[in-house]
Amino acid sequence: MNENEVVRLRAIVTQYTDLKKIAYIFDKAKVQWGIAAGSAYFIYSGDESGNDGDIDIWVDQEDKEKVAKLLKIDWTAKSSERHRAENIEMGNFDIFTNCLKINNGKQVLDYRWTDEVTKHLRKETIGGGKYNIISPEDVALLKIANPRSETEKMQADRLLASADEDYLKLRKKECGYINADSFL
Repeated sequence: MNENEVVRLRAIVTQYTDLKKIAYIFDKAKVQWGIAAGSAYFIYSGDESGNDGDIDIWVDQEDKEKVAKLLKIDWTAKSSERHRAENIEMGNFDIFTNCLKINNGKQVLDYRWTDEVTKHLRKETIGGGKYNIISPEDVALLKIANPRSETEKMQADRLLASADEDYLKLRKKECGYINADSFL
């Protein structure tokens, strides 16, 4: 991570003090996890338009039951015409596992955790807390599959401008990515 990204992560850690406790609990239990979605976009870009006031944390589907026991909160199925996922909402934290993105009734992405996600996590230690951040390519993939707005398209484009093309191609294949524009 570069210096600006570390500064932005530090701001998140300072604002959301329970993040350190969640990170510690997950790491101690060997949960695969990372700061994701709009929270990770903010860390990488500094653009606050992706931050909707909570911290998005993605966990590996294989750790789903372990996470529910650790946090003592059940998973809730969430569904809309754009996506299906399971979440744990805990104060300012939105913890989610694999997510299906849907466009015009067709699945365009099965956003799943793989060994490659683990290999490409960005890791940083701040104030004794260890934090994982999902790669910019994984953040972009989640956004390009079925963007909510022109702003989300712009956010994805911004991340894709410096993306590792080989990794992005691999993740698209792993997640069954289908370009939603092909449905128009």
